[in-house]
Amino acid sequence: MEAQSRSSWYSRLLLIMLLTFGGLVACGDDGSDGATGAQGPQGEQGPQGEQGEQGEPGEPGPAAPSPIPEESFTGELTMASVAEDGTVTVEFALGDEQGRPFVGLPLSQTRFTIAKLNPENLVSQGDASFWQSYINDVEMAPSDPSLGPGTEDTIQADSERDGTLVDHGDGTYSYTFATNLMSVTDPITVTYEPELTHRVAIQISGGGYPVFNDTHDWQPSTGSTVGIHSRTIVEEGTCNACHGELAIHGGGRIDTDYCVTCHNPGSTDANSGNTVDLKVMAHKIHRGAHLAEVMDGGEYAIWGFRDSKHDYSDVQYPHDIRACTNCHTEENPATPDAANWYLQPTMEACGSCHDDIDFSVAGTDPNGHAGGPQADNSLCSSCHGPNGGFPVAETHTAILDNQQLAVSRLDISIDSASVDDSNNLTVGLTMMMNDEPLTDYADFQKYIKTGDGALNVNFDGGAGFEFSYSSPEGGFKPDTNLVKLSTCSHTGSGKYQCVRADNPSASIGDSGVIALSITEMPLCVNEKSSNGFLVDCDTADSSISVALVAWNSPIEYFNVDGSMASDYEEKVGADLASCNGCHDDLSIHNTSHAAKQFNQCLSCHNATKVAWYNGRPGDLKSHVHSFHANNDGVNESSNLLTPYPDDISNCLACHTESQVDLPVVMNERASKARVAHTGGGETINYTSATVVVCSSCHISVPVGFIDPNTSNYLHPETPAGTELSSAEKSLITHMVTNGGVFAATSFDEANRVEACAVCHSQGSNAAIDEVHNLR
Repeated sequence: MEAQSRSSWYSRLLLIMLLTFGGLVACGDDGSDGATGAQGPQGEQGPQGEQGEQGEPGEPGPAAPSPIPEESFTGELTMASVAEDGTVTVEFALGDEQGRPFVGLPLSQTRFTIAKLNPENLVSQGDASFWQSYINDVEMAPSDPSLGPGTEDTIQADSERDGTLVDHGDGTYSYTFATNLMSVTDPITVTYEPELTHRVAIQISGGGYPVFNDTHDWQPSTGSTVGIHSRTIVEEGTCNACHGELAIHGGGRIDTDYCVTCHNPGSTDANSGNTVDLKVMAHKIHRGAHLAEVMDGGEYAIWGFRDSKHDYSDVQYPHDIRACTNCHTEENPATPDAANWYLQPTMEACGSCHDDIDFSVAGTDPNGHAGGPQADNSLCSSCHGPNGGFPVAETHTAILDNQQLAVSRLDISIDSASVDDSNNLTVGLTMMMNDEPLTDYADFQKYIKTGDGALNVNFDGGAGFEFSYSSPEGGFKPDTNLVKLSTCSHTGSGKYQCVRADNPSASIGDSGVIALSITEMPLCVNEKSSNGFLVDCDTADSSISVALVAWNSPIEYFNVDGSMASDYEEKVGADLASCNGCHDDLSIHNTSHAAKQFNQCLSCHNATKVAWYNGRPGDLKSHVHSFHANNDGVNESSNLLTPYPDDISNCLACHTESQVDLPVVMNERASKARVAHTGGGETINYTSATVVVCSSCHISVPVGFIDPNTSNYLHPETPAGTELSSAEKSLITHMVTNGGVFAATSFDEANRVEACAVCHSQGSNAAIDEVHNLR
């Protein structure tokens, strides 16, 4: 019965299936074109199934590389450590200008160095502390004599980038050195001493990446970064007062803390045989033209990458070389060891400037050491330290202090100025000497190298100073703007009256400003006297060391009616404070004019003056540019050629931003130049103002020789052999096309506003601030 029922159930199920499939496929009469039926209602949702097991997380993909910053990186070396096996690892963070994490730094654009500091108490007695690099190579001596006089292979410190760089993808990195500190034996052995201060440094440069340098000092044995020995004597910020941006080795190395990791006593240039120890090399470079070896006809040169020669024999330091504190500034918290120069004197440091001294022989020899032969540095401090008989500080910076104390003993004030109906100028002075009225000027004249000081007189009718050392025809006539102080009359109690009679070639107008200063005052001082004594310039006392020092002149401005012109603005396009950032105490013509301020300079060097050398305007805007640009090739015999320490296109080294725009605002007049003497007279021409400024850097020939109306673009009286390049001729044509004037025969013809500002003013398509490296 049960089997029968199951059979019947299967039969009914088979029938239902056949009917169901028949409904799906048999539509219409022949079952070939039946329409699909309507969709039935959706059934109820079933219960949710159990959640499956979570899969293993995958590795994150690498972060996308950051765009290369246009200007600079931010960041720092944050940590360094040495493992027990001698492996060194450093960690650093890197960001762009906005501080956003930088990802994707390639190892190929990096360099790393590592050095240890041997402090004074761990080196031989008397030696200064020094850095010793762990990474060193052998530099081969040149086989070609033209590549230097060196004859021996030498050791040079180096950097590496063949270690392992790990990018953590968040702006942080770690670098593991290939150099192992436990096994530095080739080419020299450097022993790892974990208790000493160590320094790691990083360089990023090249490949379109902005330059980045940083260093990290620490003691590996403890990991400490504080309470460790240091040797931080100078910083690049001080160097940049002159250099703008100290950038060596192609511009990739800008941090002096980085420089010393390679430039240490163990490194020598094989081409020259000269050490590249920074304390020696830097001193010698700055001493340059005044090194004994150079003055004796030799040279001072260092050969660099791919045997490129860098000759420093013509370097002129822009201040007194004894001004050690220009670079070694104890007041700077960033240089805690700045006093090392006088606390730890050594033969290496002293001999770098005093290169004619042979410390191994006695002072009886012309080049011997006055204190007797010295086998090492152990006795240097006993004589030249702070408590010695001849301390370094007293023979360097103290001498400069003595000089300024001596010249301060003279005090002259300019009290009044008045012009009478005959155009005669009367100036009232008060002269004091050692705080006492100077009742007889002749008592003071023996201290003046020129034999007589002078009252410097100039007049500004609205366009700038109108008097100069030159006559309208071009010759030199000092009486146009000088009144000798010896001609001034004493009226009692140190009061003097100085009169400048009317000079038709340099007359004071009915209105305007009279500018007054004192010049021609190089004073003779005993620079070794701590009391600051002025001395007779003709003294025969060999124990007195006579120096010529420029005096700090008062500067006063008066209206023609005799009132003070307190709001007068000097028409000069440079900033004296910027000049003194490099020169420290700008002093020009110390043996004659002894000028220190722009008023004194402009009284001669204005648009009305010709230069001593043919072709050059005497105008300050030409004179200073051409000098700093080292662009006076026609007058090489002038001995004025010297390398400029900054990028010459960085106008902001000397000017404020408002002073570098066009049209020329200050000193905007045409300039006069003497082309040549001709049969007892002189050929004079004039050049428009902007042309004078731009030509002084961009054209190698003095502007007074240029005449676009000739086939070779040169005045017929130009010295033989003078040539202009095709590019320079094109530039001259460009200037003339846009209103520039060369070789005019009169001031009025050249004194015009050129169209240069249309394209070159700030904001224009070829603006000065865009085409020059302003920073």
